[in-house]
Amino acid sequence: MGDGLPEWMLDAKAPTDVEVTSAPRTPAEDPRLVVDVPAAAEGTPRHRLVATGDSLTHGYPAITAHEMGWYEHFRQPSYLGEGGLPLNLALCGRMLL
Repeated sequence: MGDGLPEWMLDAKAPTDVEVTSAPRTPAEDPRLVVDVPAAAEGTPRHRLVATGDSLTHGYPAITAHEMGWYEHFRQPSYLGEGGLPLNLALCGRMLL
């Protein structure tokens, strides 16, 4: 099962159908990952790009939207007040210094 791997690297609780090898696997070239999905989508999606998270998470999609020519349609939240919602860790860190 371990294909030359030391015993301490193997999990004794692993299912018997798990194949453990020390060689890297061949990358998958098929984007469907062996799952056929019907292509029944029609029209234009309401939101072409959606991101949730902190300011970094909002910034990268904004750059992407700009580069792809969608920025005028890209909506992003604005946090009123000092510190943002619910907590701005960068501001808290600066206040401690």
